[in-house]
Amino acid sequence: MSAIDQKYNQLGGSSSFLGNLKTEERVCPDGVGHYRHYDYGSIYWHPDTGAYEVHGAIRHKWSTLGWEKSFLGYPLTNETPTPDTKGRYNHFQGGSIYWHPDTGAYEVHGAIRHKWSTLGWERSFLGYPKTDETATPDGVGSYNHFEHGSVYWHPNTGAHEVHGSIRDMWSWNGWEKRIGYPKTDESPMNQGDNGRYNEFQKGAIGWTPDQGAWFDFTGAGEGKFSGNIRLYKHSNYNGTNHNYPLTTNEPVIFKQDLSKYGLHDNVSSLRLNGIPETCSVYLYQHSKWNGRYIRITGKQNAGQYDLSSVGRHINDKISSVQAVNHGKASVIMTANQLQILVANQVANINVSGIKWEGSPSVSLVPGKRAIKIRIKGVVEATWPDSDVKIDIYFRPYVAGERLVKVYLARWWAHSGGSFGGYANSTILGKIKEYFKNNSDSLANSFNTVLADELSKLNEVPDFAKEVINVRRVNVLSEGFEIVLSDTDLGATLLQAANVDGLSTARPEGQKTQGSV
Repeated sequence: MSAIDQKYNQLGGSSSFLGNLKTEERVCPDGVGHYRHYDYGSIYWHPDTGAYEVHGAIRHKWSTLGWEKSFLGYPLTNETPTPDTKGRYNHFQGGSIYWHPDTGAYEVHGAIRHKWSTLGWERSFLGYPKTDETATPDGVGSYNHFEHGSVYWHPNTGAHEVHGSIRDMWSWNGWEKRIGYPKTDESPMNQGDNGRYNEFQKGAIGWTPDQGAWFDFTGAGEGKFSGNIRLYKHSNYNGTNHNYPLTTNEPVIFKQDLSKYGLHDNVSSLRLNGIPETCSVYLYQHSKWNGRYIRITGKQNAGQYDLSSVGRHINDKISSVQAVNHGKASVIMTANQLQILVANQVANINVSGIKWEGSPSVSLVPGKRAIKIRIKGVVEATWPDSDVKIDIYFRPYVAGERLVKVYLARWWAHSGGSFGGYANSTILGKIKEYFKNNSDSLANSFNTVLADELSKLNEVPDFAKEVINVRRVNVLSEGFEIVLSDTDLGATLLQAANVDGLSTARPEGQKTQGSV
């Protein structure tokens, strides 16, 4: 009795899921293996693997790839249930096929399969495959999409996973076509692991719970630097201190609450090393990156700063620090300019029973990397008068070489003053329903205005477009900054192009004080 017949009998013969015999045992085209087809499946045998059955959607997928003649080769297992009992798989000599009722059957092989296996197969955060391994448009790399992320491979970078908000940001910027292939899996951004990032060939994308995801393009080596910020408890550069590394391999927007290492409310001097003039360090009075602050321009060849001379409100009261890369050319939209841009869009908010008063106010919230819009009004026909305040937080992001968009990150509403609170709860319910139904349209309205402003960049000559495009967006205490170039050439070309309405003024000063 052949190995195929033995396997068939072990499975239950004609009473098994395979059903009755459809073909005699035949030799495979390679002249080595054998197979038999049955009503509902097949058994394949090879002297190096043994005999295994393949059936259903997995067998169909294998057949479309070319059976054992494909890169998958002969089966190494029977169809087997996954640990969650919902999916199924067969392993083959050159890879695997996984099936799930919600996704279908797809193959995974090579370095991508190995990466997926190290993460935990379908039990990992990636889940089941949603595509076969597919070639990227450049014909060099490949990828598999999974339920909750992707694994991309390139011969120069290897195979790495990208998922969640970082993957969304990468997709909005053209996948590997602009920022290149991933060089790391999603990794902790700092020692406290309160942020994550993926490094790519031409930049990085980072994420923190309070700032969302952001895109940082550094091109083919342009704008690259690696340095550190060392903070000291005392004004003479001694006492308790800690070194915070800063590198463009990770997203350049750097943020650190100083509650660790004994420095919270205890910083009086600092040293910068390797931080270029295009980068600023912000030192904030409060741990939420607000209150009074000092902004210090970087120095490539190091710099040190004693804060004891800047006044009692800041010295020895620093609780958070942030570093931002301004690039060589950028546009800053101040809160007043943003207020003009969004006034009409916000005025279209229509909640029955509320009469809006005055113009919306706009402020920048660096700690949340958000633009905050506040509108105020009164509830009509209540006694006593009930007031209403709504704060809307829009978060900007790079959405392409020529485009910046925002999304509505969160909103907060308060109503007070009416008798018994009845009107308050009613109005707040209406506001909640409004944002539930209109969040996308509010963001789209704002995005239309931004797109119109940035369309002026299309006036830049074609030869300059490679070096003048959106690199990153920064929410600063001074305004909303759109970085357009990391190179001297880009800055020179942008100034020469004289794009109407877009200022190329650079941030100024080594010690700029202010408050947010």
